[in-house]
Amino acid sequence: MNGKHIFSWILRFSALLILFYIFFIGGTLAISDLLPDTPSEPGLLPNNIGMLILGISNTLLVIALILSSRWRGWKLAFALAFSYYGAVTFLTQIETWYFLSEITVDGQLLEGLFIMGLPVAFIYVPLAVWILGKTQAKDDVIPSTALIMPVRQWVWKLTFIALAYLMLYWLAGYFIAWQNPSLRAFYGSPGEIVPFWRHTANTLHTNPGLFPF
Repeated sequence: MNGKHIFSWILRFSALLILFYIFFIGGTLAISDLLPDTPSEPGLLPNNIGMLILGISNTLLVIALILSSRWRGWKLAFALAFSYYGAVTFLTQIETWYFLSEITVDGQLLEGLFIMGLPVAFIYVPLAVWILGKTQAKDDVIPSTALIMPVRQWVWKLTFIALAYLMLYWLAGYFIAWQNPSLRAFYGSPGEIVPFWRHTANTLHTNPGLFPF
């Protein structure tokens, strides 16, 4: 890789990083007047550093997905846009709807949270496909055989993935997020934390639809 090629990639990455911030901040305008005027608790990192990490990690993720894909053009742009929106916005905000729509998040704010992710997914991602030169179709693309498997194999693999996700989600939720008393109060469970197994049993009894959800 010569100097010219390296400089070209630096320019592309810089352009994509700037565009990410533009569309991310543009998306937050959908909720800018709807959030409560309450200062956030300090996090592990200063806000500026956290925003920088957010931008760089998302930009690198999109670049990696685009460059590693066998698809090109609008097929790649639309598939990645919907996948990105589903993973980053939809999955997150359906949890907001499930847990908070009757407690701390009203309908207008919930709608804004779903709208917030649209610019990055459906404008930024297609632009990234174009900037990275993956717009032209190729005739010599070799189809992948990795996803060709019997239905039974699909079923057990997806079942295992779903159960692993559920276990990691529940453990991380309790031992990381649920340790914060302010967060417990925000989700409608103020007071002292309940031991893990009792908390799990109580949830199964009072909210049986949570785990299938």
